[in-house]
Amino acid sequence: MSKIKNQLDIIVDGFFSKIIIKPKYSNEDLDIEKNVFGTDDWQPWAGKTGIYVFYDDEKIYYVGRALKNTLLGSRVSSQTNRKLYSKDTEWGKTIRKLDVKIRLYLLNNPEEDYWLAALEIYLIEFFKLEFNARRG
Repeated sequence: MSKIKNQLDIIVDGFFSKIIIKPKYSNEDLDIEKNVFGTDDWQPWAGKTGIYVFYDDEKIYYVGRALKNTLLGSRVSSQTNRKLYSKDTEWGKTIRKLDVKIRLYLLNNPEEDYWLAALEIYLIEFFKLEFNARRG
């Protein structure tokens, strides 16, 4: 397990450990080329709610959330859209690096998705992520 992925798992576990009624969740890694670009067949994770994190062995690049009204498949697809994010854009260059992966934190009960907004903000603030910076 990479140092970054291990640190991320510890922080997420710590976040959920502070909640009195602890939501159940699981995690999973996606290879962008294989699981996102390389298939038109939606994976089981695509219809779920959760947090998704773009990372490599050195850095966390972006954290996003998918709630009941916009599931993971739609959110990850929008973040990896080859037409919107060409190789000429900063984000396009980042997601096309061979070692960039997506870490998913999937909630077992989508009715508890209100925790996802809090976790997303917590991770963004903790890691000070430049791609999550509000522009405008």
